[in-house]
Amino acid sequence: MKKFWPYIMILLLITAGCANTASVGPDANLQNTIVLTPQITSNTLNTSAPTPVGSSRMLNNIDLIFIPHEIKPLIEGTPDKRWVKGSSVYYGDLPGKKKATLSFYCESQSDTLKDVYAYLEAGGKVYNLGLISCFGFDGISQVELVDLTNDGIKDFFIMGGSGATCETAWVIGYKDGKWHCFLDYSNLNINDLDEDGRQELTATSRGSLPTFVEIFKWNGNCFESADVTTCTKMEYSTLYNKNSRWIIESGNANEPYYYIYKGSKLKQIFLGD
Repeated sequence: MKKFWPYIMILLLITAGCANTASVGPDANLQNTIVLTPQITSNTLNTSAPTPVGSSRMLNNIDLIFIPHEIKPLIEGTPDKRWVKGSSVYYGDLPGKKKATLSFYCESQSDTLKDVYAYLEAGGKVYNLGLISCFGFDGISQVELVDLTNDGIKDFFIMGGSGATCETAWVIGYKDGKWHCFLDYSNLNINDLDEDGRQELTATSRGSLPTFVEIFKWNGNCFESADVTTCTKMEYSTLYNKNSRWIIESGNANEPYYYIYKGSKLKQIFLGD
């Protein structure tokens, strides 16, 4: 009997193994199988819709730092009698039915001397405004009567060429019973930047680099200006109209940002198409 015992043990082990194999069905195999499926994470694929071009969602507000500009009373003076008188602009819409006439005089009609000076005649006095054009009468690019101080009284806006990339510009107005030069600056424009129905002044590049934008506002006593490039801490700024809206672009090389002007602030926007 001892001789056959090892064979009996081997036979029992083989039988037990076959029994275990027969008891493992398809369901048991699934329970022990790990099924791998691809996982999409936010780091590999962003399924959210991109922000549409032209969205009006505001991104960032920038407070502008405004610096005041001194207003100066006009100085009396008369033109040289030898000078040639050009055009005149009459203005009679002042408080108390006062009248004023803006006139331009050129030193001569020669090809070399084309400096043009402006004079204001009002209340029996003549005021010397100064040199407005270095290119003759044709260099006077703009003369308008527009209320820039929001007091219901129109001001003289005068601009003329004084260099290749520079235009001299003045705002002449009547305040506290006297005529003043409210602003003596360069490269000014008249725009309704914030679409509130009132005109704002801006100063922009006329070809000089880097391009710049300055925004002006009247504080009740004088004009104040803010330099967009300085306030945004960028390298350049430009101003243009797109779809009847004034857009201020400011940025670094190949990195532009877009803003609109509202409430003495710059509000960043997505540029519309």
